[in-house]
Amino acid sequence: MLPRGTLTLDDGRELRIEIVRSSGDGRALLVREAGEQFGRSRGAPRTEAIERSAALTRASREELPDEPVTPAAARAVAAAIGAAEFPQPPGVDSAGSIDWEGRCGGDAITLGELHELLELTAARDWLRFAARHRLTAEQRLILSDVPRWPRLRDQPLGDEVAAAVAALLADGDAEPIRALADRLSRPAACR
Repeated sequence: MLPRGTLTLDDGRELRIEIVRSSGDGRALLVREAGEQFGRSRGAPRTEAIERSAALTRASREELPDEPVTPAAARAVAAAIGAAEFPQPPGVDSAGSIDWEGRCGGDAITLGELHELLELTAARDWLRFAARHRLTAEQRLILSDVPRWPRLRDQPLGDEVAAAVAALLADGDAEPIRALADRLSRPAACR
């Protein structure tokens, strides 16, 4: 059995902590406020955002299509892919925050580059959101999945994200999350 515990915060709130096995380095940290349902039971409702995040943790890191997407079409294509595949923090539109027309000097971007950019931008947005807000149980679950999304999984940056997420969820230290959010911003993937 993997460790579980309770942590009492300075403000009197109690957090329940559980280390669980994951597909990445073997462990992930889940944190819930005392009284909230712990773990992923079959009877618990699963929102679309949790489902999309869980699907990303199972997705392969396969090469994505080199099919070109023109700058004029990129915004609409990104919005459709983003809404279907990537959970968004409340009030955030990751695809809408990208200057698709100015990207790559106005040249076409491949569908694979677009997908990678969306994934990393959504991860960045979750880190930024987590650094600024008190998270719900659902948001903590999604945040704990982010390091296991395909473009971060088994990568040094993904390991850093996992450590920063664990620090935030365990003791509220948001500084590592803030620093990493900037590093995940708009990778230079133009051909």
